Amino acid sequence: MIKQIKTFLMIIPIVLFLPIVKAETCTNEEQIKVNNAAGLVNVKAYPFSYTVGGVDETEEEPGKTEYYDTYMGMIDIYNVTEDIYVVLSGNSKKVTLNYEDGIDGTITYSTGNMTNIKEYTISIYSKNSECGKSAIRTINVTVPRLNEYYTEDICSDYPDYYYCSQFMTSDSVVYEEFMNGINEYSKTHNKANDDTRKEGIIDQTKDFVSSHKILIVSVIVIIFVIVGIYGYRKYKIRKRV
Repeated sequence: MIKQIKTFLMIIPIVLFLPIVKAETCTNEEQIKVNNAAGLVNVKAYPFSYTVGGVDETEEEPGKTEYYDTYMGMIDIYNVTEDIYVVLSGNSKKVTLNYEDGIDGTITYSTGNMTNIKEYTISIYSKNSECGKSAIRTINVTVPRLNEYYTEDICSDYPDYYYCSQFMTSDSVVYEEFMNGINEYSKTHNKANDDTRKEGIIDQTKDFVSSHKILIVSVIVIIFVIVGIYGYRKYKIRKRV
């Protein structure tokens, strides 16, 4: 019994001096604040252009450094506050990003080269876990790929053809399919241009006639008068003979 009392007396000071931990809570005001913050987050995917150099041994000047432009996929996440954080997932990656990882609430993330289309999900969470452990909001974003056919010479003639776009959000096609498609497009495109030109000529003619009615009527009258005079004189000459 004495031993138990001693043990009890030893425990009391330890309990008394334990630090008091204040439980984290989420008030209605805090919940509204994080919900509003999550609602203001915007996301944009875009290509970032930069110049690189390399030695091309196929050139006539061996060892000459050639410079060319290439692109890197980027994602900007706007309006991130200290009350929330985002989790970027996709393309076999998952990254947690906080307000401190950006500048004035804008976080920039590089997705690497643009050879393939990349799909990402931006999930927004409250820093205060008491305001919910699930994502408050999710945003899907697509990083386009760089089109390998964009620099084909024929694309300069038909820049509006879909597979001549510099960046695309659809899968690539084989070269033969690309050429067949653009050849078919050129036929309809040229026909459409011809039809447009014909319509343009007709419209211009109508506008000219509408704007110069008096002049045209006057010219027609003069022609009829001249023809009439000429015919009358010819008739008189025949009659004399």
